[in-house]
Amino acid sequence: MALNHDELALSDALDDLARDQSEAPAGRYAAVRRRVVRHRIRQVAAGGALAVTAALVAIAVAVPAGRTGSNPASSRRVPGWALPWPDHRNGSVPQRVLDGAVTAWRRAFGPAGRELRKPGRVIWYVGQTAAAGQDVAVIFEVAGPTGHRLVVGSARASQVMKGQPGSWALEAVRAPSPSDVGPAIGFNMPASRPAPKAGLDNWIVEMAGPRVRRLDWTAVTTSGTRAGTASTSRGLVVADTGQVTRQVLLTGLITSRGNVLSHAAYVGLPGTNPASQGGQPGLPVLALPAALRLPTSFRLVGGTGATGAGSIDAGAAAGDVKPGQREVIFARCYGPAPLQIRLLHHQDLISQHVLGVIRCDNAEHELLVPARQVLTHDGVNVQTGEMTSYWVDFGIMP
Repeated sequence: MALNHDELALSDALDDLARDQSEAPAGRYAAVRRRVVRHRIRQVAAGGALAVTAALVAIAVAVPAGRTGSNPASSRRVPGWALPWPDHRNGSVPQRVLDGAVTAWRRAFGPAGRELRKPGRVIWYVGQTAAAGQDVAVIFEVAGPTGHRLVVGSARASQVMKGQPGSWALEAVRAPSPSDVGPAIGFNMPASRPAPKAGLDNWIVEMAGPRVRRLDWTAVTTSGTRAGTASTSRGLVVADTGQVTRQVLLTGLITSRGNVLSHAAYVGLPGTNPASQGGQPGLPVLALPAALRLPTSFRLVGGTGATGAGSIDAGAAAGDVKPGQREVIFARCYGPAPLQIRLLHHQDLISQHVLGVIRCDNAEHELLVPARQVLTHDGVNVQTGEMTSYWVDFGIMP
């Protein structure tokens, strides 16, 4: 369903108000994605793993897309500038919800999205529920006067399926030419594990040409390195790769003539570097380290499990730390970058106190908050790389 006149008029008015804004900051996708992942981790930690109506598939089994429902655009030919690949929408997501993803991308990415004010034509490749119905996955291409953009991303189904604006985690790159597109287009998204398990699994959405019959990958997980394989649905695979600790590596795109993948490549968008620190959607949802073994005398004040930089916006209240007690931070992490732990002072953010640096060796570390800093800070800030996963808890001990 196309946007109606009132919606376009309102969108144009909002765009006009924001016309003089600068380009969206680098890493916008990373910031949104981290918030989404942290929110899901908090949900899992507070109430256990979310129940789902169907069990998630095992590591070597994929969920084919497009096998049920109708394909709303199967008969149309794409324009010459778009990829000549199938439209995999299967009717599991109303088109008004998918239109909301386009609107969310235009508004989130500022001037880069305002080329669609009228708007240009949208070519859909993926737009359906995934991960046992937990998520909505999208891949679409947009025409505009300054060029074409390829957009990928996902949202929590419960946050968008009733027409809510939701929290879409979206990223875009210059659309590849149909004549020189890479062998595959893909991204990662998080989904809660089925009860009684806890935490988040990393799912991949990988789209290749319709002649690709099978996709192979390798995933380094908390239980070891595992090879995965899945038959495609006209070139598309949506699969659970488990609780990964590194990037998912594609090893095969199998057609009737064999493997057309010239070299192994990480899941991601064409023209991006998934190993970069820029938060490209090639970065997976990393498994959390083992839980911290906190002393029985430790009284928790705040904590978080996450990947990449973040903050814990809580501090000990006045009177909480009694004479003879101390405030302590416990942390465990793994990944290529260490953790730099800072104390947040919201009244003076520039002069945050650097408490210490923690090696990410998957061991438990302890930092003592100096007595002069106790009760003067508003929380803890963690600085680290995009591929570093950690638990950080702080509280009070005798």
